Amino acid sequence: MPQRPAPIRRTYFGIAALALAILSALFLIAFFAISQLNISPSTFSFWSNLTLLISCSSAPLGFILGIVGYRKPGDSKTLASIASVLSFLPFLILFLQFALSFIP
Repeated sequence: MPQRPAPIRRTYFGIAALALAILSALFLIAFFAISQLNISPSTFSFWSNLTLLISCSSAPLGFILGIVGYRKPGDSKTLASIASVLSFLPFLILFLQFALSFIP
């Protein structure tokens, strides 16, 4: 009697990637919100650095986890794809703003 193959274990890379992508987007929004506040330069520097540190750390992690989740057989490919796009999109927008700043 042939043995049945072991079931594929469910992984949660897609969900983790989506959570990190949303966290990155929220902190990027907070960075732009902080730039509009009327606060002292030292307070601005602290909050600006903190929000960008978290945003710039979680975006690549979300992108990498999204790629890993997309390749895993037991993971949600939809969530992993959404997380990868959501992680990459803010960097693409910021890069385009930077590139367009050189055009007179």
